[in-house]
Amino acid sequence: MKHSIFILASIFPYGKSEPYLEEELNYISRIKNSRIVLFSLSPRKGDVKKKMPSNVEINPIFFKGYFFYFLHSLTLLFDTKFYKEFFKLLKSKKLTFRKFIKLTTYLSRANYEYKRIKKLLKKKYHLPKESTVVFYSYRLEYQAYILYSLRSDYPNCKFIARAHRYDLYEEFSKAHYLPFQEDIITSLDDVITISKDGFKYLKDKYPFADNISLRYLGTKDYLLNKDWKKNPKKIKIISCSNITPIKRVELIAQSLYKISENIEIEWVHYGDGENNSKVKLETEIENLPSNIKVYLPGYIDSSALMEIYKNQDFDIFVNVSTSEGIPVSIMEATSFGIPIIATDVGGTSEIVKDGYNGFLLESDFSTGKLSELIIMFYKMNECEYLQFRNNSREIWEEFFSAEKNYLDFCIYLQNLI
Repeated sequence: MKHSIFILASIFPYGKSEPYLEEELNYISRIKNSRIVLFSLSPRKGDVKKKMPSNVEINPIFFKGYFFYFLHSLTLLFDTKFYKEFFKLLKSKKLTFRKFIKLTTYLSRANYEYKRIKKLLKKKYHLPKESTVVFYSYRLEYQAYILYSLRSDYPNCKFIARAHRYDLYEEFSKAHYLPFQEDIITSLDDVITISKDGFKYLKDKYPFADNISLRYLGTKDYLLNKDWKKNPKKIKIISCSNITPIKRVELIAQSLYKISENIEIEWVHYGDGENNSKVKLETEIENLPSNIKVYLPGYIDSSALMEIYKNQDFDIFVNVSTSEGIPVSIMEATSFGIPIIATDVGGTSEIVKDGYNGFLLESDFSTGKLSELIIMFYKMNECEYLQFRNNSREIWEEFFSAEKNYLDFCIYLQNLI
């Protein structure tokens, strides 16, 4: 008899959303005697679908358009949960127009997709009320609210969700508001944080909750060899993120501008983003001297990036974000033994050990400080530099290997089934 795992994910496997779920799903799909069903929430009809393992069934619930969800929000007039949350905001004096809009769009979308999923579970999968399957939401936001709604329909099932960053830290979410977070957490069997920082955040916020756990994400091992060398004449920097206000990529350019020494520097940034942030970045790059070469190839998928890591040598990886869970981009870099310079936000300090495999910057760091660290790596003797590289790889092997972490996660899922 096959055991079923129902997964809820935003947009994935369509478009560019949730790129790191793909590797996790490759492992989940190998669980013996299992049926994996994926509900893809709100993909656009023009999005390209990624190739999935053959035993993963995809059920897209396509995005219906903002006007549709606006009309559907009229059903909230008869939704007691809406009034409960609305008056909770009102009583706590936290109600703002932005939060009201987020609450209505959140619930309208969640309720619509809940009804679609419930219908599929009954008519396509013939799932009886007494079923004991696993429901897994990849995010702790409105996708997990759908699990909260399904709980009363399937009381014997297991309901779990991962918590990353914007779906976890209220202060970094849109409108600084995560509707129903306490209700969702209380309803789940397990809330799986991806960092110690996230774990502590939830435990401090909800000390009564005994269903919060920690399980790191991981990346695949593409390293061909450890034949690392230091180029004494040039330093090559890589960064990889969306170009948005939170990621502050322009600060890397400003830091490079402050390097007065005439050393050869090459900086490659992978990632695309918002027009205003891109214009700001390009303006900063135009001011750089001729000894600093900058390349902005744009968006790149993970498999293509791994090929670049395999075939090119980078001396340091830089991340200057104001907010993170644990950056998978840093996991990928450490798997290739690349030293890291990163802001000490979220769970970054769990993968970057200051002075061991890289250096941590304060969130409000000065660009001069980043300049100093880049020069430090450039001037570092080869023996010391190679130790940083070995340390980076060692941290990845111990804590962030996909093989290790996702096989462990699969055992966990098997025990739930």
